[in-house]
Amino acid sequence: SYFFYKNVMGSGIFKTFWKLQYRLMDHEDTFKALKYTPDAIISVACNFRSKKFLENRIDKLVESGVKKIFIVSGGGIGQRYFKNFLVNSSDLFSYTRNKYPNLEIYSAVNTNSYGENVERLVKKGGSKNIDVVLTQPPFIWSNFSKWLKEVRENENTKNIQIRVGVPIFTSPWNARFWMMLVGVNWKKENEAENIVRVFEEEWDKDDTEKKDKFREFSKNWTLNLINSLREWQKQYPQITGIHIMPMGNFVNIDEIIQICNMK
Repeated sequence: SYFFYKNVMGSGIFKTFWKLQYRLMDHEDTFKALKYTPDAIISVACNFRSKKFLENRIDKLVESGVKKIFIVSGGGIGQRYFKNFLVNSSDLFSYTRNKYPNLEIYSAVNTNSYGENVERLVKKGGSKNIDVVLTQPPFIWSNFSKWLKEVRENENTKNIQIRVGVPIFTSPWNARFWMMLVGVNWKKENEAENIVRVFEEEWDKDDTEKKDKFREFSKNWTLNLINSLREWQKQYPQITGIHIMPMGNFVNIDEIIQICNMK
């Protein structure tokens, strides 16, 4: 702890970064743009930021007309190794709800992780502090269904809305990249490996120059996932929507929205 504070927190580079983040926060163009997107969900990541900075940022966002705020821990490596020195996102949820009771507050969940459980939502204040949870794409459905059941049966979380992440894969390598992003070792998880292997197979079968056949397969895979979630909604009414998570313009999102009759 002493080494960290002396050599990192007390370094000139760190102090310069600390001052710079406040200048970035006050960038007028960013907050002017918010006036044209009042329904946007704006994320606030704790990362290595101070409690004062984060509270000020939320205050300025609300002053700028923001109605929905997505609070995340951010800084995966930092949170893993320096969490004892960083702001606890749970405190930020409480601050935001207490000061702005009418604000719509979002949280993130990765159900692919075996460490993810309903208690994490409870520690953040449950439905008292959280209106909506945005999940990472559920590649391991056994974990996802277990988590959904926990949320449904817990008094502190059963009223939280759930919006499920839906990816659009651009290639087999993109599928592998997604697995890495959500912390899944796909070679050791049968459900995840099946996804990667089928995309590898479809990629290899497509002999078109621009991979048109694979593009169509990827679109249909996404549509099937959306339809599956609609079926799950009958059992878990907390699922109130999805959020499509594309990388680039590989598949026309507007077409997916139109086919699924989504708003």
